[in-house]
Amino acid sequence: MNSKKAIQAKLLKYHKNILLNPHHRSDISGVDLRFMDLRRLKLRNINLSGCDLSFSDLRGADFSYASLAGANLSHCKTEGAIFSHADCTGVDFSGSDVPDARFTGVLIERENADTDTLLARPLISVYMPTWNREALTIRAIQSVLKQDYEYWELIIIDDFSSSFEKLQTYIANLNDPRITYIRNEFNSGACAVRNQAIRMARGYLITGLDDDDEWLPTRLSSFLACQHKLQQHGFLYANDYLCDSTGYHHPDELQVYPKPVYKKSLFDKRNIIGNQMLTLTSRMQQVLFDERLTAAQDYDAFYRLAETFGDPFKLDAITQVLYVNHGEVRITCSGRKFAGYLDFYRKHKAKLDASSKKYQLFTLYYIRNKKMRPQTLMKLMTLRNLKRYLMMYSSFRNRKF
Repeated sequence: MNSKKAIQAKLLKYHKNILLNPHHRSDISGVDLRFMDLRRLKLRNINLSGCDLSFSDLRGADFSYASLAGANLSHCKTEGAIFSHADCTGVDFSGSDVPDARFTGVLIERENADTDTLLARPLISVYMPTWNREALTIRAIQSVLKQDYEYWELIIIDDFSSSFEKLQTYIANLNDPRITYIRNEFNSGACAVRNQAIRMARGYLITGLDDDDEWLPTRLSSFLACQHKLQQHGFLYANDYLCDSTGYHHPDELQVYPKPVYKKSLFDKRNIIGNQMLTLTSRMQQVLFDERLTAAQDYDAFYRLAETFGDPFKLDAITQVLYVNHGEVRITCSGRKFAGYLDFYRKHKAKLDASSKKYQLFTLYYIRNKKMRPQTLMKLMTLRNLKRYLMMYSSFRNRKF
């Protein structure tokens, strides 16, 4: 069998596998597919980036969510072809009957634009780790479904929950191809499952959602309105609401969690970003989360994003509700918090100035709830730390710094 016939056989096999498993994937990037007959084949999710499909018959073929970046689709028959949510950056469609194809939510470049500048409707990947919180996870999923921007994919990684049937059934009944649910066969930790989802992401942009929080309907559209800022900034972040009960009737009831405009001098001292942001998927796939840290994982990942790709940009919008007292188990055990923050300090201390080092060391004492000796207090003393020390022995004891 010559190579062309072998490739066609492989594509036919992929078509059959997709009919059995909508989340099946395959990588056939960079191959010669010229003059191929791919009529009505289901090629969802497939990676054909860099392939030469020129002069091929693609009528009725389904390339939804496929990666076609840099592919040559010139002089193709594309009547009825579906490219919904596909990555078509750098694709050559010259000579093809593209007006007869469907391009909903496709990622492409504008003419004469920088590579980070997109059309208004790119695919956004959302990663969500979960563990033994079925009801809360369903609430979080519902908040994604309510988004006024609908071109997203949600990747849920279940970290070997003991209770998962209700969640699994709920997702199956949704029958929404944008949602991927994977239950791991062993528990690997929050950072590992975040990285698992991030590596799977197909969107040009990416953000996360903790399973015990929820989004306001304008979360994604608010970020998307500022996506052009990603040409100069490493990532975007926004304000949140705080909810200290199991629910609320209207956002006006909630406390606003305002975040400061980014300054490195502040970010060197504490995580001013929060637990989520939005950036280019390629950037997040390069940075990932440090699976060795037992706490401060968000702080560390966002710190490295800013260090590598530039200062973040803050939106004025409020886009997310953080639940701080939902009464269920926390994924991060508080007993590991000190060790995680100590590892973060050791990892980044060479980049910190004296004031930031003192702030970070004081935070370590605060996490351990350990009273400092006078000599230690004097060594770490700054005006900010003095205020914090006094607040530790006042009615503001439980306030986060």
